[in-house]
Amino acid sequence: MSKQPYDILAWCDRTYYAQISVEADSPEEALRQGRDRVHDADGVECDNDWGWDRFRVEDASGNTVLEHQEEHIRLRIAAGMMLAALNLLMPYAEAEVESLRKCNKRDGGIEAEVAKGERALALATAAIAEATGRAA
Repeated sequence: MSKQPYDILAWCDRTYYAQISVEADSPEEALRQGRDRVHDADGVECDNDWGWDRFRVEDASGNTVLEHQEEHIRLRIAAGMMLAALNLLMPYAEAEVESLRKCNKRDGGIEAEVAKGERALALATAAIAEATGRAA
């Protein structure tokens, strides 16, 4: 099997990028080669204080055959979605914890569940405050 040509486009939080051409047996191998060689490619700022954190592998026709994002990029993208979901869920969580408190007051025996709910609400409230700049 002969090696196929691939082009790897790498970019970071800055609007700069680098393009590297490699020959590899698969898009995954091309990505590995591109990640190894990106620091030697022409790029502005990304190869010093800004880490290369996004990669796209294209075949000879320019079709994207593989995309990769480093974990911190995926987490940053997910963080906004999680914050939105947390904001939507907070009223329900608060109502559920209040319901647990009432049940515990009436029947007893679920102190641990109440405490877990209260800890979860405190963490969620602190996370929302931190993410929105309203931290105490």
